[in-house]
Amino acid sequence: MSSDYKLFVDDEGGHFLTPNAQDPPPTVPDITTIDSELQPHETLSLQWSSNRYPFLGFVPVTPEFSGPLLGRLAYDFRTLPIAQADGLFFLDPVLRECWLRLEVGLYSTAWRLYDLIPGRGPFTSYFAFYPHPSEFGFTRMHKSERIARKCTMISRDAFVPLMAMVSHAIVKQYDREPDRRGSFSLDSGGQTV
Repeated sequence: MSSDYKLFVDDEGGHFLTPNAQDPPPTVPDITTIDSELQPHETLSLQWSSNRYPFLGFVPVTPEFSGPLLGRLAYDFRTLPIAQADGLFFLDPVLRECWLRLEVGLYSTAWRLYDLIPGRGPFTSYFAFYPHPSEFGFTRMHKSERIARKCTMISRDAFVPLMAMVSHAIVKQYDREPDRRGSFSLDSGGQTV
């Protein structure tokens, strides 16, 4: 063992070996806390590894919503195009459809990639797909503009763990066959990616 490594021992005899930490890690929380449902904003900060959401390690430190796919998420609380009808507020229908297509595309891609892994990849009795961004309210009508904006921003943040899940699924392909190159189809009549 290199002398560049530091060894920490906790009160319960747990050993932590690290090449770069100056201090021991905080005490590991109870497993039920680790595997609990996380709100989208909580996934944007460092988390303990979870059997339920093993892909959260792929969440970028600073998500960047740019380019042809993710650019449609490049809004903040003030710039969201919120529409109003019959006293209800909602995300602009054109943008809402773009977000829904992105949601379906990312989930389909992750599912298809995970499906290619022998033994069903990371699927265990603990594994869970992160909730769809639409479950956080960007497809709904709301009583106030503020609530519509808040729910839409929470939904936008829920795309980040979904992007992380796709990255995790891609990396898991290297576990399958390290030298494999090629393509796959998202559906029988779909485009080849």
